[in-house]
Amino acid sequence: MAYNLQSAGNTVILSLLAGSSATTAGTTSQAGSWYEVNPKIYALAFQVTQTPSSAGATLSSTVYIEVSNDGVYPVATKAQTFALTGTTWQSDGAVFATSMNGAWRFVRANANSISTSTSGSAGIGTLTVTACARTQY
Repeated sequence: MAYNLQSAGNTVILSLLAGSSATTAGTTSQAGSWYEVNPKIYALAFQVTQTPSSAGATLSSTVYIEVSNDGVYPVATKAQTFALTGTTWQSDGAVFATSMNGAWRFVRANANSISTSTSGSAGIGTLTVTACARTQY
């Protein structure tokens, strides 16, 4: 199922929470849903935020921003790669100004690798990917 990025503003395109079935302690991965990009959107910025689930836990994640023209298969070259590792809250981001420019019809976040180093933790913590869209005026 594809969702829509229709207007300017922030949209959470992937959210994994501690204790959910997708975030058990250890290592996991999860691709988000495809979002169809409105042709009037000319720039997308992405922000990845993560927080470990327990004190002393090290949370590591690799998140890909993937694009596609069919909303089924991503192109082989990742549009952006984020790699975060730490014991406290972390965030990273990137802007796609001209690379979106109506060229890619769909975008999604893919949490390719999420792992925690603390055994017995309640889950991996939280991982959120937010897209911020700018429209043409």
